[in-house]
Amino acid sequence: SQWLSIVDGKTGQQLTRLRSDRDQISTLRVTSQRAYYGSKRGMFELSSDSAHPTSSPPEVKVRIPEQLERTTYGRDAYDSVQIGYTAADRARVWWGDDGYTIHYFRFVLGFTPDGELRWAYSHPRVELVASADTGHVVVGLAQNGDIVALEPSTGAVRARKSLGTTAPVLGATFDADGWSPSQQSEPVETVPALVAIARDHDARFDRVKELAVSALAKLPGPEVTTQLLDVLADDRAPQRLKDAVVDLLVLRHDPESLPVLTAQLGVTTDFLAHTRPDALGPVAKAIAGLGGAALAPSSVTAALAALRVHLDAASTDTDDLVLVIAAMAAIGNGAERGALDSHLLLYHSDGDLGGDASWQQAIVGALVSHGGPGERELLRQVAADPRTQHGLAEAIRDTLHD
Repeated sequence: SQWLSIVDGKTGQQLTRLRSDRDQISTLRVTSQRAYYGSKRGMFELSSDSAHPTSSPPEVKVRIPEQLERTTYGRDAYDSVQIGYTAADRARVWWGDDGYTIHYFRFVLGFTPDGELRWAYSHPRVELVASADTGHVVVGLAQNGDIVALEPSTGAVRARKSLGTTAPVLGATFDADGWSPSQQSEPVETVPALVAIARDHDARFDRVKELAVSALAKLPGPEVTTQLLDVLADDRAPQRLKDAVVDLLVLRHDPESLPVLTAQLGVTTDFLAHTRPDALGPVAKAIAGLGGAALAPSSVTAALAALRVHLDAASTDTDDLVLVIAAMAAIGNGAERGALDSHLLLYHSDGDLGGDASWQQAIVGALVSHGGPGERELLRQVAADPRTQHGLAEAIRDTLHD
């Protein structure tokens, strides 16, 4: 129906009704202060403009991330399934003047009015089966009967209570308008919450994990880089999530993260110890992304030393080797030239590596772009050497000619 009836709360008599010319009215949200109406396409605040034929009522402005696609504004009154308690109650958006909050199963996420994630809460072990906005807090009820109340602007936990039930809770209806817990708030722990979301092994939340790592990557500090690397090291993490983490590590461009990335390079291939480098390519790619940043000289020296170990290791895959070369060239500022010179001389005649087109482009490009006159002369000599792989010699001539 496109009609909205205004009813006297004491008598139940209809006072008036309004007709929406925009869409069917299927969802309501009513508090002691305000009333909203609309559908899954959008919500409007009930005001004098609602009855004016030439005016538009205030529209609720929220941007629900695509990763939270199951989120709704409220129960659809025309959906017979939603009349009872369903999974739809576990994905709700609650809005106010200072932003909005999305309850999504075990997770609660707070956003600014512009749609930027500003805090996150991950409920331990079980899902929140229902939630509500009391006007002061967003309150959620978990399957085990636990009640949690969160400050909408910060995510701080204002209260924790329990129904004391041993039976699983399937759903809830709240009568808590105006409730404002007075007990002291617990500190906000957004980073651990985002990490918990990203490391969750429930396949239903793979898209939510992508949102979590995107939010993590926007935060500064080496500890965030460590957490992102832990996602890469998780064998149970979906490949799409790992690909997203790799791209985010590059985009972070955080100089403070170089020591953390260098430490990740400390694991090498050792057949006796049964160890292999973990995420060598992504780490090297992230280091390359720091090219041009103001890096501590000691950190650069340590990173180049760690990268050279993998450059010289015969067990390093060609794809990873290309990224290692790019990383050394990006941050070395000339200190990498000797290692790359030796690497070229060692493999210029090799039938496998020396004949690989991607390796040829990487090593020649690094020496031409970041080398000096000595590297150019070395390349000319290598190109003239009859033992040099034909493709490598051609790549050198073409690059020097350009």
